[in-house]
Amino acid sequence: QLGSNTPDDLRKLGYSVAVHNDYKMREIDCTFWLFTKLVNNQLIAFKGEGVSDVIALDQIREQISKFERNNSNNSI
Repeated sequence: QLGSNTPDDLRKLGYSVAVHNDYKMREIDCTFWLFTKLVNNQLIAFKGEGVSDVIALDQIREQISKFERNNSNNSI
C-alpha cells in the first residue's frame, strides 16, 4: 500500500510501532518511524525517516518487501 500515510497495512502484517517521532531539523518538519516484529523467535526492525509519513512509511514498506522476498523460503 505504497503512498499511504497511515501504518494500518503494516499493523495488519503483524508489525508494531516501536517508535514514532515528529521533529524539526533545520526548521524542516521531519518524522521517524520504527517497526518491529518477532520472526522465528528473533526481533526484526525496520526504520523509515523523512519529511512526511508517506516517505518514511514507504521506506519501511520497501524494506519489508525486500526482507520477505529474501526470506520467502522461511516461514515469516
